[in-house]
Amino acid sequence: MPLNGSLEASSIYISLNTRPERGTYHWGLILTDLHTNPVLHHASNRTGPWTYEEKIAKPDQSLTLIVLRLVGKVKSHSRTREVIKDIPADGSPSQRTGESFSCRIWVKDVLMSLHECEEIVLPETIDKLEILAVKNGLKYAPFAESGQGATVINDTS
Repeated sequence: MPLNGSLEASSIYISLNTRPERGTYHWGLILTDLHTNPVLHHASNRTGPWTYEEKIAKPDQSLTLIVLRLVGKVKSHSRTREVIKDIPADGSPSQRTGESFSCRIWVKDVLMSLHECEEIVLPETIDKLEILAVKNGLKYAPFAESGQGATVINDTS
């Protein structure tokens, strides 16, 4: 699969992967280092209860990835990883909002925590970012699902 666009160094992206129901996605975060190497951070319940997973990402080889939307630059790669790992991914309700757990809620909680500790600067409110990500998912899903690869969006507006 081609990757339509290129990743920026020392940045964090929202990743949306296809799910069976249109307009719903598996949400994750891609964190790049100084050399643009991508690592996926996400909450998964694929093999049992919800757990946090960190793994080397290969967005150009993914059959389910639809879009990577830039959130912003990270100040410290190692500190960002620490903050990500500190957000519970065990299926318990959001400590921030009390909402029922999902991968989407986990991503929003991580991004808010990173913003609050000044590791990133959110370009929009967290709810507006969610709306933009879903719009991007709907727009680029047909492209990705027809085998043309995922789209990288580096415009934060």
